[in-house]
Amino acid sequence: MDREQSVTRSLLMGLSNDGLENVLSAFQPRSFDAGATIIEIGEDGDELFLITAGKVRVWTGDGPAVAERTLGMMGAGDHFGESSVISGGPRTATVTAVTYVETLVLSGEDYRRLVKSYPQLLENLSRSLTKRLSMMNTAASSRAENKRGVHSLAVIVDHPSGWSLAEQLLGQLRCDQPLVQPLLVSDSELPFTPHDFDRDAVTVSVPDLGCTIAGRSKQALAVAIASGTQATAAAVRESNRVVFAVDAHRGLSDHAQSLLKSIPPHRRPIVALMFDSETRPRPMMDYPDLLAVRCEYRGQDRGAEFVAPSVIRLYRSLIGKRIGLALGGGGARGIAHIGVLEILQQHHVVFDSIAGTSAGAIVASAFGAGFSPWEIGDFFRKEMIPPRFLAARAATRRMFLLHSFRGGRFETKLRRYLDQMTFAQADLPLAITTLDLISGEQQIRRSGDLVQSVLQSINHPVFGRPIIHEGQMLVDGGVLMNVPASVLRSEGCDHVVSIDVGSTITTDFAKDRKGRLRPPSYLSTLLRTMDISRRHSSALHREESDLIIIPQTSAFRIEDFHAVDPLIEAGRRAGEKAVENVKRVIENLQPTDGVA
Repeated sequence: MDREQSVTRSLLMGLSNDGLENVLSAFQPRSFDAGATIIEIGEDGDELFLITAGKVRVWTGDGPAVAERTLGMMGAGDHFGESSVISGGPRTATVTAVTYVETLVLSGEDYRRLVKSYPQLLENLSRSLTKRLSMMNTAASSRAENKRGVHSLAVIVDHPSGWSLAEQLLGQLRCDQPLVQPLLVSDSELPFTPHDFDRDAVTVSVPDLGCTIAGRSKQALAVAIASGTQATAAAVRESNRVVFAVDAHRGLSDHAQSLLKSIPPHRRPIVALMFDSETRPRPMMDYPDLLAVRCEYRGQDRGAEFVAPSVIRLYRSLIGKRIGLALGGGGARGIAHIGVLEILQQHHVVFDSIAGTSAGAIVASAFGAGFSPWEIGDFFRKEMIPPRFLAARAATRRMFLLHSFRGGRFETKLRRYLDQMTFAQADLPLAITTLDLISGEQQIRRSGDLVQSVLQSINHPVFGRPIIHEGQMLVDGGVLMNVPASVLRSEGCDHVVSIDVGSTITTDFAKDRKGRLRPPSYLSTLLRTMDISRRHSSALHREESDLIIIPQTSAFRIEDFHAVDPLIEAGRRAGEKAVENVKRVIENLQPTDGVA
């Protein structure tokens, strides 16, 4: 079809020869390379485009942070941009060149001048708009029925280990979306066959990627896994969501950074920071301005095996679903957290962010640093149990705690495990609370040295002196916020599971063996007062929780670090009772962005 035929069969049909000649003289030719954005949703525009050669994709979205959708493909004889020309409003869709495209462009000023002489122009445009709106309504109805959200995903392989991450992510995607179509696109020959990579994978050339995604995404989630400058640029341009698989030590390559900057914020690109669990020191993984997920693996390059929680967290970030875990304070009773975590881990429950207060800060930091519940329990057995001659009586156990705080021994104990680790080197985002006595306000630590933040959070005001740091005077975070659920809510967690070890207290305070009341010591009175304060603080702040797990620790006191194994067992029992409810909370949470 030549240019004149394509024109006369579209919006210019019905015009006389003289009219056609006058109208055509007002059009200006303009061409676009494959992949170019011709018009963009939301921008001002006063031009009408008539396609004379090539193909374009028309797509739009339902608003910020919601997945785009393809409205259709257009070819020679079709036109677009007329809505803004007629209404004077912003563009209502984005049009991208799939192939090399030639167009004729009519300015709004010329259109308004010509339509006065040739009313047939307005009639033709009205007919086309009516037909297009009908198609859009049908597409919107179909989308609502299918609950489609993310129709296409690009995984940008910025490091060889990214192929393995993409492979495991496909498996996670298929848990909720059986129809997933992997599309392998690369500037050079792939080091493996498509079938070796994935049973459904196919290779696609860079020029064909846009058409392939548009076609495949109608029935399945199209996942373009791309390597090389041209392939990755095409994948970013044509895909709805983008994940950059990046080596955490090296950071984003220059090309990946330029691609990342080209993506508008509402598409919410994700940076998967891949790190080898055996490499020391760990890389700094603090990207505050980006949606970043820390992905741990073992092995090298294509042989890398990513730990399951990392892949799950990446998937949840993709669909906008985040689960937080809050660990409350309670002195030795915080050891019960370990038993709960043990059960939850056995049932493959994964959290995306952790916050801890006081004793909960010790467990949260160790768990976030990659230690297993058993290893955390071993820390308490080796480092926190007082010598046998001091463990026999409550008074001597309290004296042991007092000397541990005043003698600075806790830092030495924590450094043996956490060394100089920072928040940015942890497996997942961490938050630790402490209280500033000068301002009277809660302080939330999310960056810097992990051990220092833990020391500030566990600094019991009865046993330890306030820690002076950057103009603040810091004590135990549990004084004001014993269960830091609200911290996780403020971070954007959709659901929060809390473990509260401070809301149950003993009823035998100041009683002798025969149950008679005796005047308590000054120290015992202070500790009892703190326990009651924690209990009410727990009740206040756990209201931000969707599910609360309360181990039965009332038989234990704040100083009972000699009872590591009984406390862990109390946590196990609470975990076994709660685990099905925890899984139900996670399973029932509706994602922000439905995948396909």
